Amino acid sequence: MKKIKIVSIVGNRPQFIKLAALNIEIKNYKKFFKHSIIHTGQHFDKSMTDIFFKQLSISKPKYNLDVCKGNHGENTGRMIEKLEIILIKENPTAVIVYGDTDSTLAASISSAKLNIKIIHIEAGLRSYNKNMPEEINRIVTDHISYINFAPTKNAYKNLINEGIDKKNIYNVGDIMLDSVISNIKTKKFKETENKIKKLNNKYFLLTIHDFINFVLSKLGEINTQVIWPIHPRINKLIKLKNFKIPKNIEVIRAISYFETLAYINNCQLVITDSGGLQKEAYFLNKPSVILRDRTEWKEIQDNKSCMILKNKKDLLKLIKKALTIKFKKGKEFGDGKSAKKMLNIIKNKFR
Repeated sequence: MKKIKIVSIVGNRPQFIKLAALNIEIKNYKKFFKHSIIHTGQHFDKSMTDIFFKQLSISKPKYNLDVCKGNHGENTGRMIEKLEIILIKENPTAVIVYGDTDSTLAASISSAKLNIKIIHIEAGLRSYNKNMPEEINRIVTDHISYINFAPTKNAYKNLINEGIDKKNIYNVGDIMLDSVISNIKTKKFKETENKIKKLNNKYFLLTIHDFINFVLSKLGEINTQVIWPIHPRINKLIKLKNFKIPKNIEVIRAISYFETLAYINNCQLVITDSGGLQKEAYFLNKPSVILRDRTEWKEIQDNKSCMILKNKKDLLKLIKKALTIKFKKGKEFGDGKSAKKMLNIIKNKFR
């Protein structure tokens, strides 16, 4: 039997985590699939890339495009150009794209132009804010994909409402939940958590990319310790603009996946503008304050496990409210077996 040749294209942390779950499960389907990985290089810093591949035992990428130096349009264009050459050479049956980054968009456009079928993992998300580049990336990718794997019922409904063919949409649950469930049971995670537990759990975990100076100044007004693992790009920005870091905010290096889960698992509250961290907080039963005026993860909002920052001036008030949240996690994101469901569907579709 001829194997189904699949290429996964990734470029940043959330995509590495999704890929990791699929990469582990695909080893059980060796007789059906030949799988290789292309890394676009969208996340260029080793702390944001190498450690994830090593820690999560992801297969080494066959290609690394090293595209990271320009703005959105420039990087996306360079990715399309380089991906086209590789995809012509590899001639896969299908390309798997993950989430909503520039890497996702570039991979989708390259594949569509070459008539290669696209499989979109985490399809159907909508924030209904087209000022966000991610929203444009999601919409374009969903509408040119052959298979759309929706992580939730809401995402599935969004795709149906936009007229996408029902026979190509599957609600399989969230693949990031697969990763959380499997990794918090590992020895590596427990060793990492034991180190972090020594800090005590009286802290908030912060990740932020926008209106940084305002948030830092407001958080400086509280007595609680705030731990801020800083993205290398943001680190350069705060040095360039000479932002003042309040005494209660501890800036630490970019952290690994296990460290992220351990810090979430032991904090009082997550304060973030990251879509991935919103979910990880929810999966680990932690309340969050989302530093945006809306979220694509309607399920978290509906379950009242987060506070949405619709007005920046309300930040401290929302933090106080969030600390009183008591929520019961539902099964909106599936059962942690998404990767297996996806591979069975792909196998049957292409056979």
